[in-house]
Amino acid sequence: MNLLLSKTRNPFLLLALLFFILFLVVFWIFISPLFSRATAYTQYAQENTVGYIILQPYKVQKYIRKLAPTATRWIKQVPRFTSLQPRPIRLDWFHNLPREFSLLFDYIPGTGFETGLVIKEKRNRTAFMEELNSSRFLNEFCFIEWRSSQTSYIKKDLWLNKGFVYGKKNPSFTNISNLTHPLKLLKNNHLFEFLWINRDQNADIILEHLIRCFQRLKNSYLPLWQNTLQNIDWIYLHLNLIEDNLIEGIGIIHPINPTATMDIKESVVSLKEWIQTQLPSTMQLEVNETTGEEYLSWKIRFYGFEPQLKRALGNFSD
Repeated sequence: MNLLLSKTRNPFLLLALLFFILFLVVFWIFISPLFSRATAYTQYAQENTVGYIILQPYKVQKYIRKLAPTATRWIKQVPRFTSLQPRPIRLDWFHNLPREFSLLFDYIPGTGFETGLVIKEKRNRTAFMEELNSSRFLNEFCFIEWRSSQTSYIKKDLWLNKGFVYGKKNPSFTNISNLTHPLKLLKNNHLFEFLWINRDQNADIILEHLIRCFQRLKNSYLPLWQNTLQNIDWIYLHLNLIEDNLIEGIGIIHPINPTATMDIKESVVSLKEWIQTQLPSTMQLEVNETTGEEYLSWKIRFYGFEPQLKRALGNFSD
């Protein structure tokens, strides 16, 4: 002990210790966040990319692991026992969520959208992609015509699939010279980020395909939503898991015409009401308007989903 104390009086040792602590602080504040950002999609984003859906599933890995049955940490899959079971059921993907799951929409006027699904796996982990490619998950994105039912391996830990959404739209004459470009809003460090740049008035093409794919979207609010889209410059949304059973975030809309503000607000209220009717009674969605000078913004809270999530993961304990 005396020897250790005597060494700490050495000014060179103290200086080295100080620099080491400083290095750890700098690494934690400035360097570490760089490794927790979604960056894979940027390799495929183009000048004509207007839609960004960016999900970082690994940010909820600890929460999912806690809710999933304990046995799934050691049992990789349930074998196929009967003909009613289409294939073996993998369980280990619960604990190997990817770092990034992004979907891009590149607008081609007069034709539609080329889409790109970009997935960044955890290093040297393939459980998630093996489950994805053996399932019919991509069929859930039925508004997209995929080139392949299989997402292809591109390079280390990176997977890609391409598709198309066909649709024509009359040319838009929106004056964008005085409009703020929203790409700076993408921070790439949230659980979920969504950005749609609607300056070519192309969002209604996607909405039309979504309506064909998901019949539930046909409701009394639909004409209001379709009309409101014509007055929106861009939409941005981010969400994060704040604590167990609670997701919070911010939604921002920039109108093309300030006179359409009330219609946009009415559409947001009606969309929230419609979503709430589609959810189990235990789940609650709150959308509260916040003050903003240039944009319209809302604070979003979603909670009460944990019981359903546990059951979806195969955990039926109380």
